[in-house]
Amino acid sequence: MNLIKSIENRQFILSTHSNIFLDPYVADKIFYVEFDGCVKVKDESTKSEMLYNLGYSVSDNLVSDMVLLTEGPTDVPVLRTIFDWMGLEDKYNIRIWPLGGDNMSQLDLSIFAERNNVFALIDSDPKSHKIRKQFQHNCANYKIPCHKLERYAIENYFTLDAIREVFPGVGDGISKLEPIIKVEKQIGINVKNNNLKIIKQMHINDIIHTDLYNFCTKFKTYSEQRFS
Repeated sequence: MNLIKSIENRQFILSTHSNIFLDPYVADKIFYVEFDGCVKVKDESTKSEMLYNLGYSVSDNLVSDMVLLTEGPTDVPVLRTIFDWMGLEDKYNIRIWPLGGDNMSQLDLSIFAERNNVFALIDSDPKSHKIRKQFQHNCANYKIPCHKLERYAIENYFTLDAIREVFPGVGDGISKLEPIIKVEKQIGINVKNNNLKIIKQMHINDIIHTDLYNFCTKFKTYSEQRFS
């Protein structure tokens, strides 16, 4: 899948019974074909994307090399793109598990007690400080490395240029995003459902001097050491 994804000047059409390919991160379109007296073709791309955004991915059917707990489903494509930049996507099976935002404090982390390949990444959203503090405490109890972002949320690491490529003209009057103010409040629209499109307009150099990059670098180093 990663080889196919890397070839941008060709179109591939695959016919398969395997759910391995039901991944909107790799496939631009997903069709379901059935025969019921005649051949019926249904575009199921939206449904596949919905399941993916809810945290159901093909990696549920595989043994994960690494597990990353993160805030919500819209963070997943951002992190996967960064890992792709770092060369991790084609080397390891990384399961990124959305925590459900403020539900994170209710997650039973004991299920990870016997594993040493679990990391966590959470926002700094000050409105939910108590919940995040409790989650960090729970992570410490089970020896899960947990990093709290310095900026409000993962969208605050986007560049304005990248956002404007997807949403032309937004944020007129500002030259950069404030790190600790919600992006939606700054530019007037919620970009979360377009996180993949936005991060695709960026380059690793856009985040290289941030704590998000430092966290991903540590995640990469641990992965390489664990499987060296």
